[in-house]
Amino acid sequence: MSLKREAIRAMVLFLIVLIGCLNTAISQELQDAIDAGKTEYMRSCALCHGDKGKGNGIYASKLVIKPANIALLQKENNGVFPTRDIFQVIEGTDDIKLHGPKAMPVWGDRFDHESLLYVDDRFTRTFVRGRIFELLLYLEEIQVQ
Repeated sequence: MSLKREAIRAMVLFLIVLIGCLNTAISQELQDAIDAGKTEYMRSCALCHGDKGKGNGIYASKLVIKPANIALLQKENNGVFPTRDIFQVIEGTDDIKLHGPKAMPVWGDRFDHESLLYVDDRFTRTFVRGRIFELLLYLEEIQVQ
C-alpha cells in the first residue's frame, strides 16, 4: 500500500473518530438542556399541568380554567410539535386558545426578572430564550405518540 493511500486512510479514520466525539459531546449538551427543562417544568408547570403534562396537577382542580393536556400538543398538531406557538405562550407574547387570554402565568416575565441574578442586561433576551427552549425540549420529550 502506498504512503499516500495510508495517509488518506489515517485521515478518514481520524475524521470518523472526531465526528464520533463531537456527536457524543453534542448529545450530552442536548441531554443536559432537556434535564434543565425538566427541572424547570417540575418547578413551574407540574403543579397545574401534572408530572406528565396531562393537566392533572395538584392545583388543577382549584383553577377556573383547567390546565391543558400538554402531553397531546404534538398529536393534536398533526404529529408536529408546535414549537413557535408554545414558545410564544410561555414567553407571554401570544394568547393560547386552550387557556384563553393570559389564564396561564407569563413565565417569560419571571425568567426575565431572574436573569438579573445571572447575566448582564445585554444578554437578558438570550438567557430568557435559552430557558424557554430548554423547557420546550423537555415538553417534546413528554409528548404522547
